Amino acid sequence: MLANKSVIQLAATKNALLLFSQTPDIGDIQNEVPLVEMRGVDFTISLNAKLLVDLLRSIGSGKVRLRFAGKLKPLVILPENIDSSTLFLITPIKTH
Repeated sequence: MLANKSVIQLAATKNALLLFSQTPDIGDIQNEVPLVEMRGVDFTISLNAKLLVDLLRSIGSGKVRLRFAGKLKPLVILPENIDSSTLFLITPIKTH
């Protein structure tokens, strides 16, 4: 899924989470993940791809919850387990 190991762009809509990455060798890569539920407004954020993948692997759950507070604020990632007190923060990368 990752073409560029450094930056991935997430775009959340009412129905899906769209993942974008690009590289000169492979070109543009796009993947779509259906959402179980979406509250709030659509958003787009760019993140460090390796950090995001490592974080998701460490959670070890098939489902996570994302909380978006703004373009320049960290994305909060919570494990599927509602009882868990663990949360992960990943800071956005400014892109043009």
